[in-house]
Amino acid sequence: MVVCAIVLIICTISIPTFFNKTAYDMDSELSKLEAIFLYLQQRACATHQTQTAYIDVKNNMITWQRGNKKASHIITPTLQFDFLQNSYGPPARPTGPITQATTFADEKQQPCIKFFSNGIISSGSIYLVDKKHQIMGALTLGISQVSYIRRYAYQSNQWIVRH
Repeated sequence: MVVCAIVLIICTISIPTFFNKTAYDMDSELSKLEAIFLYLQQRACATHQTQTAYIDVKNNMITWQRGNKKASHIITPTLQFDFLQNSYGPPARPTGPITQATTFADEKQQPCIKFFSNGIISSGSIYLVDKKHQIMGALTLGISQVSYIRRYAYQSNQWIVRH
């Protein structure tokens, strides 16, 4: 009876954690990307040089230059750059269907984000989904006098700001 009670308690604690792991991965990944972008923004201001983060949608990674070396971040294996079908964006003011995993692009149409020496960041959105296409999150960089980064979760067909 005691063993059954212990197993029941362990299951009660671990099953919700297991089912929320994907949501936790999404929130964690968006936080990591936000930290990378804040670092690049600060680096651009400190060095007075534009910094660029390249988004490799196919390989689920972001790369940037750190001194003489390239640095990179690979997205958590349970997630990928993508979007849910029939979802609308951008998250702050959805106006139309999302058609691509990122809205950032340079003159060569390569997905990238520019961080300028005055603190401004090029505007756009990055969308992430889990491999089963059940949940979606977004990181947006908005246009304003002072650039800002926002994290969003897509729940019940609407965007919710995550802090």
